[in-house]
Amino acid sequence: MSAILIALGACGAVLMPLWIEEADSATRYSQLVPGTVVDTFYLATHIRDDQPLTFTRYDVEGTVQDTWILEGVTARVGLYQAGGGIVYAQDSQAEVTGLTRIDLNQQSVSPATTDALPPDLPEPTVNVISSKPDGVVISINGYDEIQRYQKYLGRITATGELSYYRINESYYGIDTYVLRENSGYLMTGSVSDADDTGQQRGFMLFLDSELNPVADYRLPEKVKVRAVFNGFVAGYVSAPVTNREYEFFYADGSRQTGAELFERGTVFYGENEFYIARFQLNSNQSWEFCRYDYNIALQNCFNTTIPGGLDKVVVQEDGSLGLSAEDDLSGPIGIGLSIEEIEGSILANGSVAGSTLNRVTTRLYDRDGRILLDARPTPYRTFGQITLCTEPWDYFVATCYEPETYSAGTCFHHDTLFMGPRDAITLTLHCNAENDSKNELTRWQAP
Repeated sequence: MSAILIALGACGAVLMPLWIEEADSATRYSQLVPGTVVDTFYLATHIRDDQPLTFTRYDVEGTVQDTWILEGVTARVGLYQAGGGIVYAQDSQAEVTGLTRIDLNQQSVSPATTDALPPDLPEPTVNVISSKPDGVVISINGYDEIQRYQKYLGRITATGELSYYRINESYYGIDTYVLRENSGYLMTGSVSDADDTGQQRGFMLFLDSELNPVADYRLPEKVKVRAVFNGFVAGYVSAPVTNREYEFFYADGSRQTGAELFERGTVFYGENEFYIARFQLNSNQSWEFCRYDYNIALQNCFNTTIPGGLDKVVVQEDGSLGLSAEDDLSGPIGIGLSIEEIEGSILANGSVAGSTLNRVTTRLYDRDGRILLDARPTPYRTFGQITLCTEPWDYFVATCYEPETYSAGTCFHHDTLFMGPRDAITLTLHCNAENDSKNELTRWQAP
């Protein structure tokens, strides 16, 4: 199918929220979790602190249905959504017992596993790689009793069984990827025992979904993976930029050229299609999104202007694209001022007027790139003075900004839950004119 390119700008009309509700402001690290009952969702708070993890269930009208405080369960390392009402909370990286499985459907809590870690690691480090309703994938690393650094890839099933695969001791600098559709795993990295010519310094190790090795082969250098699919990946063998060749690498050890479309951009995966998002260099906040099916066939592309960097991007079941972006700008007040003029004004007057701007944008696009929802809450602004932080004779000149007045608005984006092609709920931080802040839940719905 030939590519279709559509140039799109932001909608002119200002979308007003359906409702705004004040949320728990106890922690900056909060998440929105899809509900297990139709037209509900959860707000998870007390992530990365010492307080009990808390789930507050809301309906889509913003009314609290119930609050579940998980006494004795903390998520000081992080909270990992697995889907299907399953969440994993990690309290400690030192033991696998620091990983808790939470079932929101049954409101039950259990250890992710009670099985023992590899016996040769007295002080292991456990990190979550991926979580799904049927289990969680972890890395297990540490020094054995004779101070050799050992590495394992582990898998914990939904019923708590732990299995693991011991990685070759000569492999290091390892990146681990979960292949699509539960088809297995891939590890790439470098090799410490390269051959005498020093030419085989990288490896690729494919494993099936049960952690059985499928293919383990050497390459001239480590492979940099840019996209992950069912049984194969796209990327390039590390080399000088001018010599890079983008290829598809398969679990049977074969390789195929023609993966140049992954040279630049970020891949976002959906159920039946994926998007590549590319920031347009030398442009004014312009992004290109190109949609492909899983035969790597281009369906269409569109351009759109998005203020700030992408904070969250989700491909929904129908192929529509939801995103939230956050922009953080600061600088002197005055158009066209050069650095020399700014420094001269500061040296002459002690300061120069400056300002900051924080703004959050949430959008929903259909598969053809039409904007279905454009939510832009009031930005947060400050006005103050820019001064020098160092003595003028110092080699490096640094500036400091001291705010004096504040204009209330949305100052930080926590999370967004996309509820369909025209519906979204955002969790943001609202800062007022007194520089106080609170978390807010906001529902946005396109007409």
